[in-house]
Amino acid sequence: MSLINSILGSLSINSIIIIVLVPILLNLVYFVLYKRIYKGKYSFEKKQIVLITLLLGYYLIVLAGTLFGRGSGIPHEGTINFDILSGYRFAWNNFSLVSFQDIIINIALLFPVGILLPLINKSFKRAGSVLLVVFGTSFFIEIVQFVTDIGRIDISDLLHNTLGGMLGYCIINLLFIKKNKQSGTFKQIVKYASLPMIVCLLTFGIIISYHMQEFGNLPINPETKMSGITIKTTISLDENPKKMPVYKFKKNSSEQIKIKDIEVISSKEAFQKLKRGEFLPLESLNEGDIITITKCTLSSYSDTKNFQQPIYQFEGIINGKQEALYYIAAAKK
Repeated sequence: MSLINSILGSLSINSIIIIVLVPILLNLVYFVLYKRIYKGKYSFEKKQIVLITLLLGYYLIVLAGTLFGRGSGIPHEGTINFDILSGYRFAWNNFSLVSFQDIIINIALLFPVGILLPLINKSFKRAGSVLLVVFGTSFFIEIVQFVTDIGRIDISDLLHNTLGGMLGYCIINLLFIKKNKQSGTFKQIVKYASLPMIVCLLTFGIIISYHMQEFGNLPINPETKMSGITIKTTISLDENPKKMPVYKFKKNSSEQIKIKDIEVISSKEAFQKLKRGEFLPLESLNEGDIITITKCTLSSYSDTKNFQQPIYQFEGIINGKQEALYYIAAAKK
């Protein structure tokens, strides 16, 4: 008994969950797929057994990655995020491949599932069947993260995972058409190529839109939820807009070159943006916090194209004791 207690004591909650979930997953496949759908009469081909094994193996890898591959300190663990566009705002403001990696990874996560399902059985040639499985898988992953308190339920993750699975489904069906040279090919190609084409067009649209901008994006623009947070000031703020220069560093030099003057908002307008939460907090804020702004200065901040854009720098105190520093984009839109 002491040996059993010792083994159980050494297991983390995530390990115990995997030990419990693996048999459940295998039993679901057996009873739902084999017993219920095929009435226990269907004999699987070797190819199907290999593909089902690959699918189950991939599910276990995804499950293990969900439970063990996430570091601590993930914001808002054990909560539900209904803001579908929050990830896109962050990626846009920090425009780089790294900033988009969460979106890319979430789309790619169930891409193999969308490919494997139609190969396993003809019933998964129907889009509805694949959609149900990939959505259910993504929902299961989000629930596991929520229950184990290692992450939050992100509606955007749910949509991205499902999108990835359906992209895999579309790609494998396009390959089927090419291989089998089916009749009614054009309609089938349009049907399965539509989703990948829409995703490609949106992706290129974002890239082109960014490169057409004169300046880059400022990574200080994310919106902060200000519910129950009070911001006040003890200083006078200017109501008049003005012009400020945009600079860029010379290549391999600390010398700045003036690019042009741009119109900036007044400090009073910047303070209103601060009150609306249009900033990136350098420290966590909680409901009931009172922030007193004691200083406001015009400064500059490097954007994603390495231009030095004008910003307002607000300094203050949280709850009368903790120092605070916030940056607000000054360029007038």
